[in-house]
Amino acid sequence: MKHYTVFDSDFDSLATQELGQSVCITISSFCWAFGIDIFKDTMLAESVPEPTEAALGYIQPILLLFGIIFAIAAGAFWLKRRTTIQKIKDDCKVLDVEDQQPR
Repeated sequence: MKHYTVFDSDFDSLATQELGQSVCITISSFCWAFGIDIFKDTMLAESVPEPTEAALGYIQPILLLFGIIFAIAAGAFWLKRRTTIQKIKDDCKVLDVEDQQPR
């Protein structure tokens, strides 16, 4: 088993990146679900007033675009978190549990 030295600043950084990723995934999922629900409702409705149909023609693509943008942002947070973990592993001395001597 390997042990790594992790400072408070590292924990704060990892927590912030995890929170950012979670928030972005949540917003992306909401935008996609709401956009698809709007599309489903307009397709299943017998008659949709003309102004409403025109407004929905703008709202749905914007929601789907925001969904894509937030999904990309979540990927960026994930990548940043991964590089932070790798930096922690690279910057510290690894202790072997059996002999407790730094390598």
